[in-house]
Amino acid sequence: MKKIKLFFMLCVFFQLCSCAEKSLINSSEVDVNKSEDEYNLVKESVYEKKSTLPIKVDNYTTWVDFNLVDNKLIYVYRISSETISEKQKLEMKKYYYSKPKIEEICSSINVLSNLDLVYIYKYINLKDQELVSIDFDKNMCI
Repeated sequence: MKKIKLFFMLCVFFQLCSCAEKSLINSSEVDVNKSEDEYNLVKESVYEKKSTLPIKVDNYTTWVDFNLVDNKLIYVYRISSETISEKQKLEMKKYYYSKPKIEEICSSINVLSNLDLVYIYKYINLKDQELVSIDFDKNMCI
C-alpha cells in the first residue's frame, strides 16, 4: 500500500500546473521503509518518466529533462523565449511558493520521508541557458 501511495505521489509531482500524467513503474518488490529502496524506486520512476520527455506543458513551456542527482530531484523546463524579466521570475517564484503549490510539493516530500530530497525546478531558454531555478526541501513543509 505504501508503495502505491509513493508511486501516486510521484505521479502527482511529475507535472506542472497540477495536470496529472500517467506513469508506470515496474512491479518489483521494494521495501519503501528503507531509504535505499525508496531512493531506488524514485530513481527508477525518474528514468521511466524521463523516457517520455519532452512533454509540452503549454504554448510556451516544454518539460525537457528530469534527473535524480545525489539528493536532488531536478525538473528542467524550456521556455520558448530568450529571456524573461525579473518581474516574470518573481511571479514564477510566487506561484511555486504559494500555499497550494507548497502543499502539493510537501505531500510528495512527506511520502518520501526517508529521503532528504531537494526538489529543483529549472527553467531554461531556447539556448539552454538557465533563466530561473526554484528549490524546495522538507524544511519548507511545516
